[in-house]
Amino acid sequence: MDLGFKFTAPADAATYLGLMVTINASAINKTFFTSGWQIRFLSGVMTRFGQGGGIATGPESGSVTVYIPRNLVGWGGENWLIYHPNWLCERNAFYCNDAADFSDTLDDGRGNSGQYSNLGISAFCVAQFQAGTTGQATDVAAYGAVDGVNKIFTLISWDGTGAPSFSINGLDQSTADVTFDTGAKTATLPSAPPTGAIVLWSYQVAA
Repeated sequence: MDLGFKFTAPADAATYLGLMVTINASAINKTFFTSGWQIRFLSGVMTRFGQGGGIATGPESGSVTVYIPRNLVGWGGENWLIYHPNWLCERNAFYCNDAADFSDTLDDGRGNSGQYSNLGISAFCVAQFQAGTTGQATDVAAYGAVDGVNKIFTLISWDGTGAPSFSINGLDQSTADVTFDTGAKTATLPSAPPTGAIVLWSYQVAA
């Protein structure tokens, strides 16, 4: 069973890098389930087991802080943070009540059924560059839709100097035909990346 936390992300803004979430897993029962968990993230509606993409290893105790890149977030819409097991029940193995009444299934302790854990989200906030910081931003998603049409991306907190570089789906791209506007902090590509592509930038920042 997946454990999902539904939330609505704030409306998008040109200063957002993504989301930061701290998950408190101190109450997870690891007496019987020792094969580990995965933290997944889903933009959109959660309807079944196994949805979302893995973003971190789920802790079995204590807390963990996870960064969710801006290109994964459904800004202004429904999103899910999902705790997903790295193990599955044996095929055709089911646990029910003593009378095997599948119209109202209840656990009865067989196969350690009935074990449960509590999770809590102790912090959930938008990630931005801290004011007054300088340095190099490496592999961050710029502000701009990746919809097969948009070609203009705002480089968040770019200081206007240096030579920004970028990749599409992990492949480094040439910037020979990219137009940079140091005043607007934008980069205009010669053609729009395909819908859903992962476009990441590296550049100097001054926030």
